[in-house]
Amino acid sequence: MSDALIGGADEGAVERRYDGWTDLLVFHKLMPDVVAGAAIRLKIADLEGEWSAMVDTGAQWSVMPYEVAELLEINVDGSQQTVYRTRFGHIEGVVVTHSIRLEAREGQGIHVDADWFVSDQWPERVPMIVGWTGFLSAIAFGCDPGTKPGGQEKFFFAQL
Repeated sequence: MSDALIGGADEGAVERRYDGWTDLLVFHKLMPDVVAGAAIRLKIADLEGEWSAMVDTGAQWSVMPYEVAELLEINVDGSQQTVYRTRFGHIEGVVVTHSIRLEAREGQGIHVDADWFVSDQWPERVPMIVGWTGFLSAIAFGCDPGTKPGGQEKFFFAQL
């Protein structure tokens, strides 16, 4: 169990217990030419290894690259088509549910049955995204930007 405090002593602190935390991968530290953004590592059920996904609280859906859906043998043919309105334009695809696991560097990992938008029209240069509907809205989470001396960027999470 990990603790995070929100608010200062003058405001009265609010405490939230999280199941665990993992590294928050801050883009500008990894790629100096990228100004903003952060990612987390996750495990996708039925696939080996860890995957990185950009955390986007403004994204309506989480987005699974089409190539990953193919590896999982997710059949999108005949599924109910939906249109995702993005900064890349209107993209047709389907929404599927697939389980992932957030592994904890400290504490306990959690499973999430996440809803993913999948489309063969999704731009290849855009990474996997964890968005609001069906992922971030299904867990409690918080971020520590690690800006204090010796600080570390952390993504705290808990089952709801």
